[in-house]
Amino acid sequence: MVAQMEGTTVKNGDRFRTLCNIETVALVQWKAPATSSGPCEIPAGTFLVANHDQKEDRPGFSCIPEDYEAFTAVVVPEWERFQEKFDGYYFVLHSADIGTKLELIDPK
Repeated sequence: MVAQMEGTTVKNGDRFRTLCNIETVALVQWKAPATSSGPCEIPAGTFLVANHDQKEDRPGFSCIPEDYEAFTAVVVPEWERFQEKFDGYYFVLHSADIGTKLELIDPK
């Protein structure tokens, strides 16, 4: 049985497993006052970790793959990840998807 998180705020360090493929956007950070993004698909069975506390008045939360380094080549195009100012990436997913698309593994 998958636990729902209605009314619960995702906390930094919460772990999730994707229950299905999730179409989303990879948000790319730069060592500059800018971000970029690109569409991607997070495969079913991927483990994700919340990398910040979710703000209580927001429907989404940010997270990164547990196997961050290996996943980078999947979601960030080569021309971006080898730029000098490339500084990482993250996803924003919806807490409403916990229990249907995401399974909470280790609540904090």
